[in-house]
Amino acid sequence: CCSFFSLRPLFPKSKSHNPAIMFQFGMHSQSNTFDRDFKVYSMAFFAAQHQRDAEELEQSDKIIMPPSALHKLATLRISYPMLFKVTNTTQDRIIHCGVLEFIAEEGRCFIPSWMMQNLNVREGDLINIINATIPK
Repeated sequence: CCSFFSLRPLFPKSKSHNPAIMFQFGMHSQSNTFDRDFKVYSMAFFAAQHQRDAEELEQSDKIIMPPSALHKLATLRISYPMLFKVTNTTQDRIIHCGVLEFIAEEGRCFIPSWMMQNLNVREGDLINIINATIPK
C-alpha cells in the first residue's frame, strides 16, 4: 500500500537548494564544515624547527596547519579566501584568521604569539579550528 521510506527532500526547491541537503530517510548530507582540534604552538617554535624567519611569521595574521587539513578542505564547498574561526574552548576566546601553509605536523597548528596571547593559550594547549565565511 504505502511506502514508509520517502526520498522527498525535507525542504522545497529554491534558488539556494542544495542537492546535498539531507533527505527524510536513508540519505545524509556531507557537511561543508571543517571542524578540528589541534595542539597549538607558536610560530617561533615552528621557525626554530624549520629554519624560517621567526619575526616575519610572528607578524603575520595567518596560521600553519597540517596537510590533512588541506585534504579535508579540498573536499568541502568552502568559500575563498579560506578563513577560520580559532577558539580556546576552555575560555570561549575567539579569533579569526587565514592560513599561510599546510605543512605542520599532524595534530599540530602553529599561530603567531600575539594570537596565542589573545586566545590565552600556551604551547601544547588544544584549540578548535572551524572554517568561517564573512557575509558579502
